[in-house]
Amino acid sequence: MVNIREQCSWVHRDRPDEALVKAKALTAGTLAHVRAASAAASMTIPITPSALILGSSVAALTAALRLADNGMEVLVAESGDTFGGRLSQAYFGKPEVNVDRLYRHFLSRIRNQPRLRVLRHTELADCRGSLGNFHVELRRRPTESSGVVERIRETVGTILIAVGADVWKPENLYEYGRSPLVLTQAELATALDRGSVHLAQARGVLMIQCVGSRNDERPYCSRSCCQQAVSHALELKEHFPHLRITILHRDLRTYGLTEMIYQEARHAGIRFLRYDENRPPVVKPTRFGRRSTMDVRWDDPDTGASFHERADLLVLSTATVPSPENHHIASILRVPLSADGFFMERHVKLAPVETAVEGVFIAGQCHSPKTIAEALVQGDAAAAKMLAVLRQGAVHRAAFTAVIDPGRCSRCLSCVGVCPAQAIIVPPLGPLRVDPGACQGCGICAAECPARAIDVAGAEEEGLLQGMPSVFCA
Repeated sequence: MVNIREQCSWVHRDRPDEALVKAKALTAGTLAHVRAASAAASMTIPITPSALILGSSVAALTAALRLADNGMEVLVAESGDTFGGRLSQAYFGKPEVNVDRLYRHFLSRIRNQPRLRVLRHTELADCRGSLGNFHVELRRRPTESSGVVERIRETVGTILIAVGADVWKPENLYEYGRSPLVLTQAELATALDRGSVHLAQARGVLMIQCVGSRNDERPYCSRSCCQQAVSHALELKEHFPHLRITILHRDLRTYGLTEMIYQEARHAGIRFLRYDENRPPVVKPTRFGRRSTMDVRWDDPDTGASFHERADLLVLSTATVPSPENHHIASILRVPLSADGFFMERHVKLAPVETAVEGVFIAGQCHSPKTIAEALVQGDAAAAKMLAVLRQGAVHRAAFTAVIDPGRCSRCLSCVGVCPAQAIIVPPLGPLRVDPGACQGCGICAAECPARAIDVAGAEEEGLLQGMPSVFCA
């Protein structure tokens, strides 16, 4: 390809004559390169019809069942002892999904699906190979029944990362961890589920949104917090109609169908008040008669007026943070992470569930914070993309990959250190080899090799040298 637009007409728009000379030189150099180049060989990559899914989140289970139902062998590796991600936790999500019913549905389907295996206390230890043939090693931690570390080796065609995310604990913020009157939304959901919320004598409940998110440290929105807060407020109002419930927010984000529960909450008398993000609420424990309460003061960003309220229960909507597993998995699978610590997609619009590593996919909250409904949809999308690969049986393509000349290779290993895809195979003896399935054809190894023993198909050194005189002598 000759890039005349960006490299000539746009950058030299005030010098059209010189731009024309440069365009001719680039065209002549490219033609000389093409004449000297040799056709890339065709390669066939066999696809192992099985998949590894890391995590047991909502998206993971959705994708696992979809793959297994379509005839693929699926292995689900969950590093923890709990199974199901957010589905295993107490959750009140009007009108999104019935979590209990969905959890029971998943468990029933998994028990009756012979092509689906689930391993708990299991994490990824190593991964070699490429699209169609990933050779993975899993490490299963000791359990009560088995006191030894178990090593499990599998070969799979594709890998899905769906390890979910964690909820941030606001230690020492807004008196959390110091006062029993301060809970997070997740802790409130658990208490509501167990029936351990006793507010018959209480007068007011106050919720604070965006605790730990949408700030300098975590600039992103956690997406589900506002919906959870409104749902929990309605749940409290149903059990304790006398309560005065206030939700303090910077701006409420109950988008889509959850706008209906916002309207329902307004009709139920739940108050929605804004606070200034530059002056967050000030919380102090206090006594009001015989009652222990939380004294909350904040400023309205529109009017500048100051407000004060006593709450018998303070609930914090805390940030969704990346799983601590992300860095470990990213280092093994070579999948890039965003600045916030979530896995990055290959293209936000064209490839939202694919990664920069071919054959490795992502879904759920390991990609970014999202609601349960959004995680279900992304799990289905990832399964569809994986099935498109696994059903082919083999992938046929031109091998625009690096090739090592065994006569020149001195095994200095310079190329191994710079290869971003870890595509260079180092045998015990003899010259190095390139895994054509893993090689991305970037050419970094060819530039690094001191013996000039590496060429990249389509960009051979001889062709480049043939084209250089036309460019530099113009």
